[in-house]
Amino acid sequence: MDFNGEVLARKRKKLRLSLASVASQLTLSHEQINSIEKNLMRGFVTPYFKKLAMRRYAKLLDVDFKKVVTEKTALAQAENSISPTNKVRTFPTFLILLICLLSGFLIIQLFSLISADKIEDNLSITALENKIVAEMTAEEMQEQDTLPIIIDDIPQTKDVSVEKQETKVIASNEAPPVASVPIPAAATSVEFLCTIRNAKTIEYNTKNPEKPATYFHLISIEPQTICAVDSAGNFKTVQLEKEARFTFRGQPPFKLQFDPAKSRLFFQGWIVRSPPDHYFIQLNPTELPETFN
Repeated sequence: MDFNGEVLARKRKKLRLSLASVASQLTLSHEQINSIEKNLMRGFVTPYFKKLAMRRYAKLLDVDFKKVVTEKTALAQAENSISPTNKVRTFPTFLILLICLLSGFLIIQLFSLISADKIEDNLSITALENKIVAEMTAEEMQEQDTLPIIIDDIPQTKDVSVEKQETKVIASNEAPPVASVPIPAAATSVEFLCTIRNAKTIEYNTKNPEKPATYFHLISIEPQTICAVDSAGNFKTVQLEKEARFTFRGQPPFKLQFDPAKSRLFFQGWIVRSPPDHYFIQLNPTELPETFN
């Protein structure tokens, strides 16, 4: 199947929604949203996961997913249908032009009393050159008629590295303000899509660990869905209610997809402070001091 993310990009701009706003509501990264709009595969391990993300994006913007799937295919079909028509229309013109050129050249050569062999050679060379020029003109006309619409690149927010100090808040670029244009009602029922296995994460290390690194604990301030995976491949997706508590045990490092603005995350005895627009984090283990062993 062919997908055209430009349909979604145009609708997002029409609704005056920022990349940060869309990424926040879909719990995806800026890179994944940008890949969808530019028809790239960065940020997605398989086309299947990209298709799921595009379906959720279309639902958020209240766009018929069939338009995202078929518009590019329809454009290709239009190109195929235009090609033979152009050839039929240009053939008579080409033939008339070739006859005129050959006749004129023959008359000139006859009046110049050039030998028959030289006339034949020049006729062949002129016919070949005229054919090439005519074919190039037809191709250029066809390309100009079927050029797609190009959307300007959308600037991405720079990644902000996590400071490996558990007592300091990590600085981040402020996301652009969300416009006051209302979001379609369908956005409130968008399904959660977990992409933690292949998403780009920021890393966190505890400086002075006080507890083992075999688990992390999360308190959900507001309702949300999270997913986590450890280095052994143990995977879990959980729907949390307001003030719900969740503990994930396994083999570190852990990867977690969550909403930092709705969470209080604890690892090795310290609270993990993450920028509000970073939904993918990796918790790296730090050895306990000998006094704790």
